[in-house]
Amino acid sequence: MRDVIRSVVIVNGSESEITRFGEYVRDKESRFAISKFTDVEDRLSSYDAKEHRFDFETFDQPPIVAIEKIAHEFPELEIEYQWASSIIGHNCGSILYCIDKRVVVNVMKEDSQEAYHTFIKCWGDDCCFKTDKEGKLIEKECVGDCMFCITR
Repeated sequence: MRDVIRSVVIVNGSESEITRFGEYVRDKESRFAISKFTDVEDRLSSYDAKEHRFDFETFDQPPIVAIEKIAHEFPELEIEYQWASSIIGHNCGSILYCIDKRVVVNVMKEDSQEAYHTFIKCWGDDCCFKTDKEGKLIEKECVGDCMFCITR
């Protein structure tokens, strides 16, 4: 079974540039439309105009090269890209493309607290976690008919 990667892109900058960015990545004719680098055309699962957040899915690997090229097309925007595998705590990371051309890359250690938090941010559900006595997230054991991690 192929691994599904959930990606989140959050943009910050002027409203006009954010609007242009949104039109660009949703336009099927544009060079780096999200639909061109997702394996299934309808994988652009959501766009939140208030938060300037795009969520989409790809198989196996995050589309880092495509996101980098999009960031170069919009140098006046700060673009935060995060991804998380459907396998909890694995293949998680973030890249921040700053307006001043700095790029901050963070590939997270497997099963780390940071990876768990990124998983929750990308997948939007923390039913697979509980908090221990020290306040750390730990993965729950599946009980009964849960199967959340299989049905994503």
